[in-house]
Amino acid sequence: MNMPYCRFQNTLRDLGDCFANLATLNPEDQSFNECEERECRRELILTCARILQEIGVGDPFDEFEVLACVEKLDEMFEPEAEE
Repeated sequence: MNMPYCRFQNTLRDLGDCFANLATLNPEDQSFNECEERECRRELILTCARILQEIGVGDPFDEFEVLACVEKLDEMFEPEAEE
């Protein structure tokens, strides 16, 4: 379980590892073809798509749109400046 203060840091590293694996797929790799691993891979990809949808990304291939949506999300969590 990830601690709240480092949840995204830890997940980013793990997601990077998954991405690298997807980029270098070897169909003969038996671990890649295990039923549970296939199901989790599918769920991970769908979760990534849901994250983009949740933050308002219409075109996940438009890097500027993705970054604009991330910026809006960041602004929601910025502490308000004291006067």
